[in-house]
Amino acid sequence: MRSPALLETAGLTKHFGELYAVDAVDLAIREGETTAVIGPNGAGKTTLFNLVTRRMRADRGRVRFRGTDITTATPHAVARMGLVRTFQVSSVFPGLSVQQNLLTAVLARTGRSGVSTQSLERERESLERVQELLVRLDLRDDANVACDELAHGTRRRVEVGMSLALEPRLLLLDEPTAGMGTSERQATVELLSELARRGGTTLVLTEHDVDLVMNFARRIVVMHQGGIIADGTPEEIVEDIEVRRAYLGDSR
Repeated sequence: MRSPALLETAGLTKHFGELYAVDAVDLAIREGETTAVIGPNGAGKTTLFNLVTRRMRADRGRVRFRGTDITTATPHAVARMGLVRTFQVSSVFPGLSVQQNLLTAVLARTGRSGVSTQSLERERESLERVQELLVRLDLRDDANVACDELAHGTRRRVEVGMSLALEPRLLLLDEPTAGMGTSERQATVELLSELARRGGTTLVLTEHDVDLVMNFARRIVVMHQGGIIADGTPEEIVEDIEVRRAYLGDSR
């Protein structure tokens, strides 16, 4: 018997005039199920993430997370429940150090705010959590470096760390390797694979790197023109004729 869905959408729809960015999507994500959502540009992947995290209002359909209907919840409430996302463009605070960025996220999780020497002294548990994240993400050498001085791949690792600081049950990663070179991409894949192995956080990502997706995800959902056209294992997706035509550019 399959476990209950951690995240579930029913008939989720968003249109902009005549364009249906997300069209009646039914999707269930289960705990521990590493999933990739792929598709050409404009397929609806990022819009789907925006809808389930309530950063965009759906025109129709429902969203449930951990058994609770969150269709009309605020983005903040959704994040507090453990549904967190990253963005295609790094969203760290560029003028703050790596450690300060992580602390800001930890304090947001605990309901506190502010970054100062005094707050670091008062918030021992928060600082310990930051140190754990620095070790986990291999960021100790960059702890006091301002984020605007970091390489792109390192900034993205900081962003993942800020997301993990919120202690998500489900983490949505929107193109986590976008703009990275080969070595940065490999380091990010290793980080995400380690997160998946450790458990506690279920990962769903959008990604254009097909090789990465095939090697990382246990399940692949393919979107095209706002809808889901295929859903299966990497082996099943590679052999799917409709996917070949719509996404992989195969006319066979």
